[in-house]
Amino acid sequence: MNERVLNLLSMCMQAKEKGHHVFFSYSPHVDSGEILVSVYKNGWEEDADPDKRFTVTISGEVGYMESSFAEVEAYLKELLA
Repeated sequence: MNERVLNLLSMCMQAKEKGHHVFFSYSPHVDSGEILVSVYKNGWEEDADPDKRFTVTISGEVGYMESSFAEVEAYLKELLA
């Protein structure tokens, strides 16, 4: 699972090179750990909501209002293309 977390972080950093701002937040204190990814296509702007927001549980379980690693990876791959 650590590899998938690191892969998401890497993709978030690559997005910056394409002009997108993708925020990555890791919260280990939450049950099973949690990652929040917020995407601002074409850059962050003050008072603007993200274009897309994902919440992923480190355990890989997908609950209500949560995304899978595969869903986030697919979205970021498309953003980087």
